[in-house]
Amino acid sequence: ADMFSWPFAREPLCLFGPADAGLSLAEPQPLERLTQVPLWLPLRSTTIRLILEARLAAARLQLHSMCSATSPALLVSAVSRGEAWTVLPYCSGAREHQAGLVSAAPLQGTVVTWNFVSSRNRPLPAAAAAFQSVWRETVQAQIDDGRWPTAELIPAHEPLGDPASD
Repeated sequence: ADMFSWPFAREPLCLFGPADAGLSLAEPQPLERLTQVPLWLPLRSTTIRLILEARLAAARLQLHSMCSATSPALLVSAVSRGEAWTVLPYCSGAREHQAGLVSAAPLQGTVVTWNFVSSRNRPLPAAAAAFQSVWRETVQAQIDDGRWPTAELIPAHEPLGDPASD
């Protein structure tokens, strides 16, 4: 592998439902809930869908999606119109949730990890290292301000971006 990857944040996947569905970030939902609602999901080729399908298979549950889409915005829009439910990271529907257009709850037993990726064969450019630092500060501010309440910042490797610290 010519790429080096290290995590910077993690969060559970969230079940997004219509605003009147009564989902709450304080009340994680069991995987079984997915068998009870009309789902529109990301395409099968996405990491989000792969995580979800692996968890469902481990729980011996069948997934029945009415529609698959490439765009999280399209999925959240369908939920806001009351046409569907979906499963995405909270950050994909945060604006709509905070505006009261959808309801959301963490999905038990699921987690997505956000990573920085760089080449193992070349030193990390100074601009990329600076971006990582600014990005971590931005993510931490989003968490601290309550705009990304489901996320957890993962402590940085020291020095940040050094593949030797893997």
